[in-house]
Amino acid sequence: MDVTVEEQPVYGRGRPSAHTPRTVTAMRSRRQTTLRPHIERLSRREEEAGCFVLLTNVPTAGTLAHRARDILTVYKEQHGTEQNYGLLKDPVIVNSLFLKKPECIEALGLMLLLALLLWRLMERALRTSIDTTQTPLPGWDKQATERPTSFMMVTKFAGVIVVKLGHDRQLARPLSVVQQQYLTALDVPVACFTRPAGSQRTVMAARRLSRRQKRILQWLTADHQRTRGMITSSHQDLVRALPGDKGNISHSLQTLEARGLMVIGRSPGGKAESLWLTPEGQKWASQLTGSCD
Repeated sequence: MDVTVEEQPVYGRGRPSAHTPRTVTAMRSRRQTTLRPHIERLSRREEEAGCFVLLTNVPTAGTLAHRARDILTVYKEQHGTEQNYGLLKDPVIVNSLFLKKPECIEALGLMLLLALLLWRLMERALRTSIDTTQTPLPGWDKQATERPTSFMMVTKFAGVIVVKLGHDRQLARPLSVVQQQYLTALDVPVACFTRPAGSQRTVMAARRLSRRQKRILQWLTADHQRTRGMITSSHQDLVRALPGDKGNISHSLQTLEARGLMVIGRSPGGKAESLWLTPEGQKWASQLTGSCD
């Protein structure tokens, strides 16, 4: 840094005439500073700032060898993992543990880790579906979002009530359109609440399809191909396309929806308006294509 001092005159007030010089009333000093970078010191500081000490047991030679840059990159990306584990470190959860035996604590820790894994897998499935279909999901305050979270999804299903009567299950009220959209993004059938996955009854029920139900699946597939999936099928068009009693068609539609093969969009009054196949229904419809039954 170079500093120089310059003197500048201070003139009196008023405008002098053309033949009279300006009157100097005082002299003031002015400092002028010039900054010059110190190349050597800056280079040393940059080297010190760019040095990151990281101890690791990853080998530097052999089949398991990794470069120092790759190890540092992985280490820097740990903030996402730390955020996930932050949920398990929450005082609300930790303070509620009343376990003494080490084996019980280990078992509970494993269950929490598995639950966290499922939590993040659901979030990944939702975002993968959005990237594939280019269709956002309803988020907070009914605003569309392309980065939904598992917590956001759970809040959408907070009001779902499953009524169990003996071995049968049924919903207290039909799922909303938003809930059905989230299930479709997860590739989970709507019947997951009434027919738990893995049950033998679901498999046997899915195999028994009446001729009318098969024709409904075939018609929905053809209508889906006609509109290229951009428009949901109309319930009225289906009734006009298939001969038979309207009541029997409605019963077949409800059965297909209960088995998770299709979704029925209803009006606020509960009347069926739109229809579309679930991923499981599309698989069944593709198997029925060309069938004479």
